[in-house]
Amino acid sequence: MPDIPLVDALSLEMKVGQVVMGGFPGPAPDDATLAAIRDGSLGNIILFARNCPSPADVAALTTLLQDNARVPLLIAADQEGGTVTRLGPPATVMPSAMARGAADDVALAARAAAVMAAEMRAVGINVNLAPAADVNSNPLNPVIGARSFGEDPYRVADFVSATVRGLQGYNVAACAKHFPGHGDTAVDSHYGLPRIERSLDDLERIDLVPFRAAIAAGVKLVMTSHILLPALDPDRPATLSRAILTDLLRGQMGFDGVVITDSMEMAGVMQGRATPKACVEAFAAGADIVCPSHNRADQADAHALIMSAVRSGAIPIERLDEAVDRILRLKAWLANAPTALDAGLASVGSPSHLAVAAEVAARSITLVRDSAGWVPLPDGIVGVMEFGQTRLTPAEDRVRGGSALAGGIAHFRMVHPLSLPLSPNEKDVEAALGLARRDDVVVLGTRAAHLYPTQAALVREVLALERPTVVVALSAPYDLLAFPDAPAYIAAYGDAPPTLAAAAEVLVGAATARGRLPVSIPGLCERGDGVMRTHRG
Repeated sequence: MPDIPLVDALSLEMKVGQVVMGGFPGPAPDDATLAAIRDGSLGNIILFARNCPSPADVAALTTLLQDNARVPLLIAADQEGGTVTRLGPPATVMPSAMARGAADDVALAARAAAVMAAEMRAVGINVNLAPAADVNSNPLNPVIGARSFGEDPYRVADFVSATVRGLQGYNVAACAKHFPGHGDTAVDSHYGLPRIERSLDDLERIDLVPFRAAIAAGVKLVMTSHILLPALDPDRPATLSRAILTDLLRGQMGFDGVVITDSMEMAGVMQGRATPKACVEAFAAGADIVCPSHNRADQADAHALIMSAVRSGAIPIERLDEAVDRILRLKAWLANAPTALDAGLASVGSPSHLAVAAEVAARSITLVRDSAGWVPLPDGIVGVMEFGQTRLTPAEDRVRGGSALAGGIAHFRMVHPLSLPLSPNEKDVEAALGLARRDDVVVLGTRAAHLYPTQAALVREVLALERPTVVVALSAPYDLLAFPDAPAYIAAYGDAPPTLAAAAEVLVGAATARGRLPVSIPGLCERGDGVMRTHRG
């Protein structure tokens, strides 16, 4: 790998290449992407699950990419844990951030981050686009939810700081996102522009608290959000706002690391703009790295437009040089990582790493309600219905098949599995009600039921049968809003393999639920709730 050069050693074309991060469609780079890496016009790479078929493949891929780079690359991935996990099994899949919040142990969260970092380093990924520093204060949030550690700003700050320390202790750069806070939105910024009507006082009291903590912990990157905050800038989303990125984040909050955008192909930032033009605006506003994640033509056009803006003086060369200097300083920090921390591919999915994920999962499962005494499950055949084993938002790109929750319960009981879509139709309802009437016990694995009316309606119909029924929320715990009278309700905060295994053990009485809600369910449960039950003998 070549040495890290100084800013003045780079041509204008290569300087602009340093401020662009892009991806490519398959497990290997296409010819155009590889050519851009070789000529220096693409200085950083983002990987998705589509690029990560196995740890060995990722290690070979990152080696190929770095071997072709004239300046070492930042190679980034969103390895948040839970549903936003790019490097999947046999690598260790950590439970979600909200699961770690429910486990309520910041030291354990730091250990979990260290495991993720060790495995990322082992395969050549040097930037984790995590943690989410968003305070999830809106139950209707369709894109953050269990990606947040919770709703208490100071507790979220504790977990964000611990995660930053855990990642960067293994010399994987951490990235606090989505600045200045995506937690109070009811719109997914992949599809539209969320508008947050926070006052400046509320932003300071709630949303900015975890970001200040991340900066104090030495976080290397901060990611922007495509949201509109009229209290800060009534006209431009945060990613395009100088008032937010330069005046607030740099000036008032003192962040001197790398500012990176969220994907520049999302509707929340485009708003009638072409992606390359949006990239120029984001860079001018204060973003150091722009991220046209998926389209090679957009990456090339963004490079050309930024270079043209610098040549014309529309963007001062000093602005480019300061951004490139920050990026090269980050790359130098990564290049000086102690090699003793890299255990190689043998560490990926190792028993000790899997044990940390299992401990997080075991301590996170929350028995929110059991007024009927149905946890552990009564004896008999268990009908297990699981909704929506597809992604809830484009941020999630690991799509599952089959009834994963049923597979966990089947280790202990005879089960009849049924997979259902997020929005079931009449035929699905008929099949579900038939299963519920036939089997002795019912387990419903819901996903964002409070946002999917037909899913919620089916759950209520099953509950009306008055069979022994336990609802397990397999995303954020807010599903209870859609069926507030459910007598038995478990929050699992995701469907990572260790989470499903831990939930199954609680359901059958092989383990006790130990988690505590890190969020409130309005009108039903306060943060910190979670009942403990003695298992029937």
